[in-house]
Amino acid sequence: MCVYAPVGEDRGVLPAKEEGVMATVQSSTTEQAVSVSPAEESAKLYQEGIVAGLIGAATVAIWFFIADAINGRPLYTPTVLGTALFRGGGGACLS
Repeated sequence: MCVYAPVGEDRGVLPAKEEGVMATVQSSTTEQAVSVSPAEESAKLYQEGIVAGLIGAATVAIWFFIADAINGRPLYTPTVLGTALFRGGGGACLS
């Protein structure tokens, strides 16, 4: 008696379970290794880093915009940070 079980896209045939018998499945599909040059791998890494950084920056910006809007001062946090960075902290009092 044989048991049919899906294996990837093919269907393999497994023998019925018996004590001490090991079943093997053979598939006609083969995976081919794709060679990638170190330059391509490095470029892909940089792309993923840039995308992750942009998503993170947008998330933080949206968070502070919402928090500032709830307090009635939209864009307050970026204004204070920009003032502290470019004017050395002078004039950071925006009340």
